[in-house]
Amino acid sequence: MIILLGISSLAAAEPTGDSITSSIEDDVDGMSLLDDMKTIFELSDDVLDSGYVADMKLYDAFRIYVFDRGYFLILSKITPESIEFASIGGRSFDLNVDEMKILDINGDGKYDAEMTLKSIDEGTAKINVKTYVFEEDLAGDYVELFDVIINLLDKTIDRTWDLGVHAEFTNFGQGPSKIRIVYSIFNDTGDEVYRGIDDKIVYTEENVIKRFGFLDLPPGHYKVTTEIFYGRNQTAKSSDEFEMSANLSSGSKKSKIRKGVIFILAIFVGALLIYT
Repeated sequence: MIILLGISSLAAAEPTGDSITSSIEDDVDGMSLLDDMKTIFELSDDVLDSGYVADMKLYDAFRIYVFDRGYFLILSKITPESIEFASIGGRSFDLNVDEMKILDINGDGKYDAEMTLKSIDEGTAKINVKTYVFEEDLAGDYVELFDVIINLLDKTIDRTWDLGVHAEFTNFGQGPSKIRIVYSIFNDTGDEVYRGIDDKIVYTEENVIKRFGFLDLPPGHYKVTTEIFYGRNQTAKSSDEFEMSANLSSGSKKSKIRKGVIFILAIFVGALLIYT
């Protein structure tokens, strides 16, 4: 028997698939759990904002709304020390006593809710769930860990317009982080000829293509580095090298001159044909 606890006057909707970024397992048969569901705790946005503590037993479920779409989180496993939630989409995550996890419920790369397992007593889990408030956790009260990898789009170029860096920032931490990005370009003598600074908030993964078409670099060998600063004086760095070719640059200029001369001659010949 399913008991629907309407914590607000929200209309019911058909179950939808969902995903949780903090999950590890992908082989849970979430659809089969629908028939096993017992008590459903349906939480409105207002309730989530203030927080709600539920006493849940095996196969009880939360129904949480993100952008007016309902998502089920089913309590699929319970032990004396931990619990496991499963989604209809077949993903799961576990939670230990006194542990808090931040969840991306609808799989859009942004965190929606945070859940804390307060206690487990004789098969009943006391769980606190509330809206994840981004500003509260940016201070870094959780483990922050980042990696950055850069790749040059072309390692031999004849103009800085072709100089593009693909940077991939990966957040392995427990929540989003604000990072400071420093792009640097060094010439073959080790002098820094360019430095650019940017700030970005990264949830799980961010891909950026940085272009340097505004620079005027002479021919030579260069190294470009991308270093990020985050958390409590933590850093990560990646670098790659490229060649600014004098020959390519010269050849490109000559080609442009030849094309210009041919274009002018074509106009001149065309004018002669018209007037003769």
